[in-house]
Amino acid sequence: MKKLFFCISAALLSLFSMNAQVVEGFEGNSMNWQEYSSSRREAVIKEGVLHMKSSNQGLVFATCIAPIDCSEPFKIKTVIKDLKLNADDKGIVVVFNYGDNYNNDQFRINKETIEYIRFAENKAVKYRDADFKLNKKLKVHEVVLQYRNRKAELYIDDVQCLEVSPVTMNFNGYGYAVFGDGQEADIESVEFRNM
Repeated sequence: MKKLFFCISAALLSLFSMNAQVVEGFEGNSMNWQEYSSSRREAVIKEGVLHMKSSNQGLVFATCIAPIDCSEPFKIKTVIKDLKLNADDKGIVVVFNYGDNYNNDQFRINKETIEYIRFAENKAVKYRDADFKLNKKLKVHEVVLQYRNRKAELYIDDVQCLEVSPVTMNFNGYGYAVFGDGQEADIESVEFRNM
């Protein structure tokens, strides 16, 4: 009887932990985000948000190790407020499968398009794009990255923007970047969940 109870308890525990979620609210740096700050660019946690600000000197990243199993299906929901996109071809980047600045996958969001780019050894090895106009009337945007069946999907404000497959997950790194002069965003929260 004890063995049966133990087996049922273990099965239930693994079922609940598979669908566990972790929410980052940026009250501190509990997930060890890699921050960056200079006189013109920054990716820092302050005043309860991850504040991202760029200049024309390239991308500035803020990354962490995702607290979920990225080889299994997952969903990462981000709440972004005060998004300022000041150029048509520059913007904010959702970075996943992040090994380092030279090996990662990116969904780049700007005023007119969404782009998917896979970088390997700092070379773009896969590219896809789609037209998408961000609703400028909204002060807060919800961005969802979903991964399942080797397919990555990006949703903004409940609208599917781009779907890419096949995508192979090699790393558990996750984060954001901004690029281009005057691009700015405050990441208010991030929710990580295996599905």
